[in-house]
Amino acid sequence: MINPKLAESILSNIAELPPMPASIAALLEMFLEEDSLSAVKVEKIISTDQSLTMNVLKLCNSAFFGLRQEVSSIKQAASLIGFKALKALALGSFVQHITDRELDGYLIERGGLWGHSLSVAGGSRLIAERYLKGFEDTAFTAGIVHDIGKIIMSNYLQKEFAEIVSLIKKNNIPFHEAEKRRCGITHAEIGQMIAERWKLPNILIDVIRNHHSPQNAIINKQLVSIVHISDSVSEILGITEGIDSANMNIDEGAVSSLNIDKAEYEDLIKRLTNLMLFPEQR
Repeated sequence: MINPKLAESILSNIAELPPMPASIAALLEMFLEEDSLSAVKVEKIISTDQSLTMNVLKLCNSAFFGLRQEVSSIKQAASLIGFKALKALALGSFVQHITDRELDGYLIERGGLWGHSLSVAGGSRLIAERYLKGFEDTAFTAGIVHDIGKIIMSNYLQKEFAEIVSLIKKNNIPFHEAEKRRCGITHAEIGQMIAERWKLPNILIDVIRNHHSPQNAIINKQLVSIVHISDSVSEILGITEGIDSANMNIDEGAVSSLNIDKAEYEDLIKRLTNLMLFPEQR
């Protein structure tokens, strides 16, 4: 159980995070909307924010998003990837700014968490394209935000680091389980608190809370399973080069929830590996 002093400290740290910018908050209110009026609003909101426009275009042109041509305007981006994807990239630009730091508690260098998040987002989108059509952009967004709890959790792991490593080695457990045993809380649970403060859609909060325990998903088990699989592959491949990849494995229930047979699974892992290690070749 988490102790009251630790809970108070965590909540204090969360309160110190930058608030969600008004432009992105406005986009989140339309997160699941697809009507033409919302599309016009999305383009206008992004286009009138110069910093947001630049960040969205940068993400849109990243190798993980897989476009074959360079995008130079929001209008062009809208025609190529759609407005739901634009909303995902807008949120991603904010998360990139927040995660662009060293996380000593995980031995993650500056930029490492963002690199991992982007690889998970790209992998989640790839899986959804085949196994959860209509949720491709939501899967990408979920991959972007799934590990935001590490921003806060890292502060507490520094004091407990030696004990957590000892737990991992002694019990052969994954890092997030050692977090729970030693600190009484995980980065996924802290991530839920952050997401609720930012008023993220419930479908994303469900992924953030349960990406290591897809069997506990409430809103969309398949979506949570997709992010879990993508996250696990990214960790196993060492995309962050952090210690949190220790003893990572892919939950069999997550795979079965997507009705993936053995041949498909082997092909999927190969495709995810190629995407994450060589995104520019996609």
